[in-house]
Amino acid sequence: MRSRTPRTFRSPFRPPPPTSAEARAKRKLELTADGITFDSPGELRRYGELKMLARAGRVRDLVVHPRLPLVINGRKIGRGWLTLDFSYQEWRDGAWRTVYEDYKEVDTRESKLRRQIAEAIHGITIRVKT
Repeated sequence: MRSRTPRTFRSPFRPPPPTSAEARAKRKLELTADGITFDSPGELRRYGELKMLARAGRVRDLVVHPRLPLVINGRKIGRGWLTLDFSYQEWRDGAWRTVYEDYKEVDTRESKLRRQIAEAIHGITIRVKT
């Protein structure tokens, strides 16, 4: 009989292997700036760009991860909200205009649909930066 070494021994009480979502969450680098956690390096980079534009006076009222409610006739759609990456005001056409912006490395069909629903409900346009 072959002896079991710690290398080959497998406990029957081992936790189940992580799902793909859990594995991705563990592998994901934690990207933070100013106490705010970002989902991707590109989103973090865009935040830095917007902060520089705010210091220069070209944008104001920068909000990170604003939530837009997704409710029609009292019914929630999905989770009931859409979390965007940024909202801010920029000087355009002689007035301050509110801009909603979403940074996407890969734009999925689901994210496009959620944005279209939010645009229809709130009468806004959401910029997509890649």
